[in-house]
Amino acid sequence: MRLPLRLIPITNLLVEKKLGRKLVQAPQVMVQLTNNKKLRVLNLLKKKMGEKLEEKRRHIEEKSRLTGNFCRAHEKTVGWKK
Repeated sequence: MRLPLRLIPITNLLVEKKLGRKLVQAPQVMVQLTNNKKLRVLNLLKKKMGEKLEEKRRHIEEKSRLTGNFCRAHEKTVGWKK
């Protein structure tokens, strides 16, 4: 997929299309992208997404540890397990 050198809006839509999920509020900026730059931007967004997911997971883990319904095997909250 070769894109010519031109202005491409990095919007939530583009992020959603590339990364599959709309977890990152991408700034509505116009960036002149070569393929290389595009990859760099997307990697940055992926990294941000990963941090957000990690934060969310940690939060769920902490919350569920307090309530007692945390099953480490599945790395998510499931029913009441002791």
